Amino acid sequence: MSSHKVHKLVGEIICGFSSVEIDDFIDRRHLHDIGRRDCEKLLRQVSEIYNRHGEKGLCYYILHNYLDKIESIVRGRSIRLFSSTRYAGIPLKERFKHLPTEVRKGLLDEVSTLSYIDGIWDPIRTLGSNIYWLKEAIGEARDPYAYLVITRYFYYKEYTKRGYSKHTAKRKAEGMARVFMSCVDQGYSNLPSLKHQVRSVRLKLLDDLERVLCIMFEVDRKKWIEWWGEELHDHILNIMVCKDRLKDVKGLQ
Repeated sequence: MSSHKVHKLVGEIICGFSSVEIDDFIDRRHLHDIGRRDCEKLLRQVSEIYNRHGEKGLCYYILHNYLDKIESIVRGRSIRLFSSTRYAGIPLKERFKHLPTEVRKGLLDEVSTLSYIDGIWDPIRTLGSNIYWLKEAIGEARDPYAYLVITRYFYYKEYTKRGYSKHTAKRKAEGMARVFMSCVDQGYSNLPSLKHQVRSVRLKLLDDLERVLCIMFEVDRKKWIEWWGEELHDHILNIMVCKDRLKDVKGLQ
């Protein structure tokens, strides 16, 4: 996960707010990431944060979760750049000019409760003309396992359409189906600002992703050098023009 300094700097950019209290709350060992996997836990955490910090706190809570996810995406997409046949024949350093694009794709396809609440991956809202078939099938699914199989199949088809291998599509579909199962009966509509904030934070991150990545790679420099090596790390900073992107970031030094 990213350091608290990364969360603070990006929080001031995206939310105009940062909170060590919220960082510590999310990063407790027994709670870390649980809100991204289970809607019931997410809503409990969100309610507590909202009651204590209001809209800005809600924005920062969502952002913290996304930043931790982005770090995981960077690692996964780096492995793809190292090994994918898609980039065969392209020198290693040249491949990493595609890193922001790869991370953006990963953020759009990430598996979490936040994606569900944003409406990106809800089969009932996505199927269109097939919605009645899905509702009927779900209505007949009397046990949780049958319910899981139906939603998992939908997500698998969607991920394969997006170009994922069968193995990856299966793994991601399993995760997203379980998220759907945890979310479908939850009353998150009682927090109308939650969906708005999830979408707002995601869009702001996508719009300013290169600068966010530059902050991550510069502030947590030691960690990323251990991951890539110093030469490749510095090359990535250069091809992303991080020096220019970071010159107006307050508190970086």
